[in-house]
Amino acid sequence: MGGDTFGMDNDNFNQIPENVSSIVDLLDTKGISWGEYQEHMPYAGFQGYNYSNQDTYQPDYVRKHNPLILYDSVVKNETKARQIKNFTHFDEDLANKKLPQWAFITPNMTNDAHDTNITFASKWERPWLEKLLKDEYFMKDTLLLLTYDEDKT
Repeated sequence: MGGDTFGMDNDNFNQIPENVSSIVDLLDTKGISWGEYQEHMPYAGFQGYNYSNQDTYQPDYVRKHNPLILYDSVVKNETKARQIKNFTHFDEDLANKKLPQWAFITPNMTNDAHDTNITFASKWERPWLEKLLKDEYFMKDTLLLLTYDEDKT
């Protein structure tokens, strides 16, 4: 999100100083709308370390998988912080045809294969993505990049 790892090779509570630019600065400069959708994030702009599944108490949402929340230049700006939303807002924005031009979407720790495996993640991802690929609004002028996180092995 900022062209560097900033020395982050850990799962600590990392913060990138306000004077460091991110892709959001470039997008804003060019008038390109943007947003992040984070599965199981409790509320827009949440800056906590993680948020646990309320049934299993396992960490579903984790800060380390939400790159823009690490940037003080984003989270210290209320308007920008509100653009980092819970995953449920994606469906609302899609239905209302209000998706941003640039979006970063992160499933939770189970669905992204981090705490499971690629087979599990694929079973979650495939029906979700197939629906989007058939959506005329979503597919108009869309470039979709799909990546997977590592598993425990």
